[in-house]
Amino acid sequence: MNTPKATNVPRADAVTSRRVRDPYADLLRDTRAMRREHAAARDAWFAGLAVERKEDLLFELEMLLKGLYHWTNTRNHASAGGRDPLYIRNFRPHLAVARAVMLRCASLCAQLLAASRSAVTVTRTPPTGFTEEPRGERPESHETPDGALLALRQTLAGHAEIVNGLLRIDHVPYRLFAAALSAVSREVTRNPFFNPLFTLEFRPEFDRVRVPDVLDAILSVDGETAHRLVALANVGCLRVLRMTALLAGASADPSGIPRAWALLAAVRAELRALGNVLRHRASVMLSESLERDLMRVPASDLRNRYDTVVRDCDRVRKLRAVLVSVGAALRAEARRLTEVRVPGCDAMLPPNEVSAALDAACARLRDALQSAVVQVTRALRGGADAERIFGDRGARRASSERLRHSAWMFTVVTRAFVTRAREAQTDDVWRVGPEMAFVGDFLGYFRALGASLAQETEYPEAERLTQAVMALRGADWIDTQRLDAAVAESEAFAAHLRDVVERTGARDELRGVAFDKAAAAETLRMHLGA
Repeated sequence: MNTPKATNVPRADAVTSRRVRDPYADLLRDTRAMRREHAAARDAWFAGLAVERKEDLLFELEMLLKGLYHWTNTRNHASAGGRDPLYIRNFRPHLAVARAVMLRCASLCAQLLAASRSAVTVTRTPPTGFTEEPRGERPESHETPDGALLALRQTLAGHAEIVNGLLRIDHVPYRLFAAALSAVSREVTRNPFFNPLFTLEFRPEFDRVRVPDVLDAILSVDGETAHRLVALANVGCLRVLRMTALLAGASADPSGIPRAWALLAAVRAELRALGNVLRHRASVMLSESLERDLMRVPASDLRNRYDTVVRDCDRVRKLRAVLVSVGAALRAEARRLTEVRVPGCDAMLPPNEVSAALDAACARLRDALQSAVVQVTRALRGGADAERIFGDRGARRASSERLRHSAWMFTVVTRAFVTRAREAQTDDVWRVGPEMAFVGDFLGYFRALGASLAQETEYPEAERLTQAVMALRGADWIDTQRLDAAVAESEAFAAHLRDVVERTGARDELRGVAFDKAAAAETLRMHLGA
């Protein structure tokens, strides 16, 4: 089985003093796993294609190849209703899904080859070893985009035939299933022009930011590291949003449901990777960048630049809170997508039920991704309108609903923290271990939800709240004075959030829409288990 490839993320080094003006070009340069000459040849090949919807065809091909790779990992399989132990499961339905994806990819390759201006000759004659021509000077068909595409098509068609033979077996164990798919993935990784098996890798053909408000928000960010992280968050969400549209289109047709399951695996893998970067690496990258900037300030100039330094620190702190919050939300949606919403391919449900479940999951995921883009854009520019950004009247409602759910969820978390803190007020101030675990849990939830909510809802005592809560970090005993201060500030913030829930529900876009507490509780469970 192939070793999963490392996630491509913006580099934290190579900091320059210039301000990046093209966020996509900068992100592409750091994440595109392709040699320069191959990238130029692929761009020229794509520009010469004379076919309608060539961008959509290439996008579907590469996302299906990505989905086929992630389909090998059972963690990415839809499993609403639970899973049996791996060693007793029959992966024959999963292998049938892989065959359908291979055949669809081979068909897409044929469509792109038919539209290519240059003809590709097919030969099955083995190369001659005894020759006077240097091997490096002989043309190789796979060194051109057309040749690589033809090789990919032949590989997929051949492995589809092998899978046809394996499907004659009544019981397919996981090891046989994984070996069959790993062989296909290994061939794709060798393809120099059509190898999308990298997480968070972006392509110029279909990943450009075309939304003016989002582009302006990215360009407004100062600092190269912060700029790259914001570009990654927005471009990543927009990429998964397009994958979600492709998934919804596949699920609308019963014959496309197998492809939808594979695309679902790719969507979950992208969400997890993007969420992990924003939750865990964004804070480190931003803090290291800020430290480098601060160390460049001469000691003699600190007094004069004190206000500027404070503003820079505050800006980085607010940006970190937003990015971590978006990462936590994406992580929760990745879990909800496969563990709650969509049944597995081995559930043997009627196609109409599976299609309805996939459609509902796509609608929920689309709302979450749009809300994430709006949240980042609003934090950077202020006053961002979801309907104007996406041209979707439902986007504004989804954004307000997300805020209402998030505010309610953190009031529940705060209530649990306050209750546990009051129970911990004992005479034994040196109690450690599990008795202090609730403090660490609350700090994690505050970073994931509370800090960004305080900023987004314009809580007037946000600074005091943050100081009181973060003062609990690293304590190995229950400090009564600090704990009391954190409890008091948290209770005041919870009262503010309850008012936010009421005021948000009174907005025009939510007028007459009942608060779905069950959905909010489900989201909270996904956060708590992430």
